[in-house]
Amino acid sequence: MGFLKENLSDSPVIRVEMDFSNSTWEKKESFKSFCGDTYDERIVISKNAFINAFNKSSRDLTMSDSNGSDKFHIVVKVNNLSRRVSLMRIPPRIKVEIEGVLMVVETATGTIVKTMNYDLMGEEDLAPADRLAHSFELLAKKFVRS
Repeated sequence: MGFLKENLSDSPVIRVEMDFSNSTWEKKESFKSFCGDTYDERIVISKNAFINAFNKSSRDLTMSDSNGSDKFHIVVKVNNLSRRVSLMRIPPRIKVEIEGVLMVVETATGTIVKTMNYDLMGEEDLAPADRLAHSFELLAKKFVRS
């Protein structure tokens, strides 16, 4: 994140886009097909969790889904999501693993100037929406520390 801090000091807001367009569920079916009617809602949950966690963790930059610096923006590309079950708990708890790449893109040219590959799991939870949110909160915190 040091790159962004240095290059956006005059406009400390950065826009983020979530790209689930080619994401899969369990590397078998499209995430969109898996989610059905809840697909759009899950994208919003993921984006809001990422933005909120970033904004709570960062002292130098603010993230938004609607506006930001003209210089750079962030694309969070999600390649795969998987369920991981903890059978040692009663009832069993589930985590969501997310895999993909986070890219800092120069807006004017579309050039990717920084990338961060990720493969991580958030906290376990009973509610599917909360499991998803936990994973994207963790990703935002990891990005702030990078």
